[in-house]
Parts: sequence; C-alpha cells; structure tokens
Amino acid sequence: ASKPPLRLVPAVARLRDPALALGSRVPARVTLVLLYDGYTFAESAFEQDGLRSSPDLLMQQERRLEGWVVRQAPLLQLLTASPPVILQSVKRRCFGDLLWGHEELRADRELRHPQAVGRRSVDVFRGALEVRHGAELRSLAGDFWQPGSLAGDDGPVRLLFVQRAPRHKRSFEDVDKLAAATLDPLVAQSDIVWQVVDDLEQRSILQQAAMFSSAEVVVGAVGAALAWLLLMRPGGQVLEWLPRDVPPSLYRCSELWNEDTLGMFGGLGRLSGVDHVCLRSEPGAAAAGDVERRWQGAKATVRDAYWRTTNLQVDAGKFDRWVREAV
Repeated sequence: ASKPPLRLVPAVARLRDPALALGSRVPARVTLVLLYDGYTFAESAFEQDGLRSSPDLLMQQERRLEGWVVRQAPLLQLLTASPPVILQSVKRRCFGDLLWGHEELRADRELRHPQAVGRRSVDVFRGALEVRHGAELRSLAGDFWQPGSLAGDDGPVRLLFVQRAPRHKRSFEDVDKLAAATLDPLVAQSDIVWQVVDDLEQRSILQQAAMFSSAEVVVGAVGAALAWLLLMRPGGQVLEWLPRDVPPSLYRCSELWNEDTLGMFGGLGRLSGVDHVCLRSEPGAAAAGDVERRWQGAKATVRDAYWRTTNLQVDAGKFDRWVREAV
C-alpha cells in the first residue's frame, strides 16, 4: 500500500508533454483500461484466498477495483477523469488513439534506447501533480512537520526517517539509540527537524506524497517506500540502508554517493536529480572492491536469498557519519 504507482510517470508524461505524440490530452477524454488478467486488487492474503473460491472472478475483481481506485484516485486523476475499467469488461468500444503499455523506467534500459523515461518525463509528472494537488500537498506537509519548518530555505534541514512496519521486516532495530546519538543532537544545534513515519501504508496517497516532496533528507531501509524519492526536490539526499552481510551478487550497495545508478533507487535518484547512497548496516566503510573481494568465490545459499526478511542493526557511528554528511 506504500508503493507509489511509478508506472503512471511515463503515462502522464505521454499525455501531458506537448512534445510527445499524445501530448496535451485532457483527462476528460482519456479512458484508462487495466490489462491485468486475473489481477485481484486484494490488499491481503486473506482477501486473495477468498477470491480464489469465488465463482465470479470478474465481479470480485471489479468490486475490489473500486476500493483500489478510491485510494489511488489522486494520482489516477492525472490521467483520467473517469474510473478505470478492466479489459475483460470492455466490449464493442472504439478508441481514436491508443497508448499501449508504458515506456521503460529501468535505468539500464534508458541507457540502451532513447524511448525510455528520462528526466523530462519525471519533471512533467511533478508538474502535473503540482497543478492538480499542489495546494493540498503543501497543507498536508505543513500538518506533518513542525510549525514554521517549511518557511524558506534557511531553516533547519527537514529529515524524514522511514521505519518499516515490523511485520514487513527490514525495520531499524534501535531507532531510539540512533536518534539519541545523532538526530537529537542535530536538533539541539538547530541543524535539523526530523520526523519518523512508521505507519506509511496507513496514510493516504497524498499524505505520503506530501511527506517525501517536502523532505530534504530521507533515511530508510531498502524498500518500495523509497520510490517516493521521485517527488523530492532536486538536490535532496537519500540514505538507503541495507541489512548486514548481503552478498553484492544479490544487491549492489557501493556506499558511494550516486554510484549505484543502475539500481532501483539509485536509478530513480538519477532520473529525479536526487543524491542517493546505499549503505550497509555493518560498521566501517567498505573501500571500492572490498565487498566484492570478500564475497568472491563464495557460494550463495538459499538462506542468503532471505535477506529481505532481516531487520537492520545499523552501526551507530556509521549512521552518525552519513547523516551528518547529508545534512
């Protein structure tokens, strides 16, 4: 539920960028057809199990689609003024123009062909979001941060600490210790104001967007929520933390600013003009190539593949060093 629908970015750009073939289409003239064959729109395993036993799959899909649309409406409104429909329910309709699929968001694909999403598409998406929801986003950001912290650029840096829900794993194990060692002293020096969010999935889409678009530094574990960095202002800083002892063959984490541009969040940082660094939770800074040499010849096991279910035991000294560098 905390995943921003990034596939809307290229679609919004195609519809709203006058330089592109379908540019300047107005939402009132757009029908959004979902091509997910058998997609359930279920938010939990319980709902999924109930759907399998249902004799009327399409009816169940449409019912769940209604709830999904309500939650995603603020972003879907950038594309269309009408509720989306499922492909199986569309019969005997003609369309003058058809945009099928979407352009690539993967960084490696962008490097290979010019049709992939680039910085311009991200800027068009941000602009469309500002036109449609800018006032509400600013109001929600004002409610989230301390009074006066959004006034001008000369005040303390706004730092957003993203804590995953315990049931989803990859949570920071001792936030209080990290805060006492680094964040609270920076607050005392008037260098930062900070907020921790541990209920992101319970927040509305616009609340989530408001938090990240108004944050100047984001600290969080590797996970879908960091994709909201796409809405941060250019020049923002993102510290992505990885659990300990993850083989580089399973996840590249260079511990250098803007080095992992072919990764998920490093690539999004490059597209959005946001500085990104991936950091390992273990103490010390790995010199270039040290991590690779350490794991060279090591055989990955099934156990290694479960690193995403591991919580983060972040070294306090390392956390302090990188946060201070970011702010």
